[in-house]
Amino acid sequence: MSSNRANHVKQPGLSLRVVMPFWVLLLACCGRHGAQPHAEDKPAYEKTGNRIVIPEGSPLRGRLEFEQAARAERSVTRTFTGSIEADPVRLAHVFPAVAGKLVRILVSLGDTVKEGQPVAIISATGGVTAQADYVKAKSALNLAEKSLKRQSQLLAAKVAAQKDLDEAQDVYDAAQANMEAATEVLRFMGFDPLKDAPGGLLRVLAPQSGRVIAVSAGKGEMRNDNNQPLATVADLSVVWLTIHVPERDLRLFRKNAPVEALFESYPGEKFKGTVTHLGDVITEETRVASMRVELPNPNDRLKPGMYATVTVPTVMEQTLSVPAEAILQVGADAFVFEQVAPNTLESRQVTIGGDAGKGRVIILNGLKEGAQVLKKNGVLFQ
Repeated sequence: MSSNRANHVKQPGLSLRVVMPFWVLLLACCGRHGAQPHAEDKPAYEKTGNRIVIPEGSPLRGRLEFEQAARAERSVTRTFTGSIEADPVRLAHVFPAVAGKLVRILVSLGDTVKEGQPVAIISATGGVTAQADYVKAKSALNLAEKSLKRQSQLLAAKVAAQKDLDEAQDVYDAAQANMEAATEVLRFMGFDPLKDAPGGLLRVLAPQSGRVIAVSAGKGEMRNDNNQPLATVADLSVVWLTIHVPERDLRLFRKNAPVEALFESYPGEKFKGTVTHLGDVITEETRVASMRVELPNPNDRLKPGMYATVTVPTVMEQTLSVPAEAILQVGADAFVFEQVAPNTLESRQVTIGGDAGKGRVIILNGLKEGAQVLKKNGVLFQ
């Protein structure tokens, strides 16, 4: 029984001697910070702050392996949030031409309208005045036309002079210009004197075809401010996808770059577009810029206000890489030891960016290209 117990105790020691490198045993014998079993022995290394010096005569001299921090490429795919907006170029607000009382609102939110289609009916004193001016202009034109005809007949009969005909022509031309102006004023107000009955109400017309995305007026409402729109019409055949991009990721975007968007309303369906505008301003509070993507929307499936998850296709990014064994993890932080001079090392905190393959990891920051990094066993200097 005693013999078996002795063998059992001895086995781990044998295993340890096989696995542990010879120079590590030397380090252990010399002491981690230079503990000296003999007064004449020198410390294996000297540590001051984050700097480590391997002194002359240390068993570590010549045994430490270093490798250069080298350039590497990594594929980068980013996901961002975004929202649908109407393209401002394809957006039109509907304004009344004159102040007045809204008699009827002819559209509702979500309706499709055509350019020139009535959106609202308005009663306005300005319209009554314009119709009166039109009637006066029409009467003056009729009178001038008759006078011109009569002067032409008298000149042909050699009863009137050419001067009288010329004066009649001038009066007719002025009357015709006034008539055209009065007609255009009424049409601008939403009244067609050639089609509408005298004394009729004014129509507020849609300035373009599209979908009604906002209505901000009601029946019986008095509108004295012509700068307040009654409704908003948007052409949604092409919409904007506004992407909210953190400052650190702006480098991933370029003009005309393709992107893909997913919407909760259409699970699994990808909407593809291209970047048409790169954000020029970064929001000070959030450090975010807005990128805009044009998305075709032939069936108006995408609605303003919808949220999207946007993916930027994989791009190759230049980074640095070091051996995975060189990384020393301390809690949530990662460190490596860089050789800054012969037999002199300094610890460097680094940010790891993932696997670079072939036993190496990507370093996002903390090192410069060409840095000589302790390849392994950095834990001995912790």
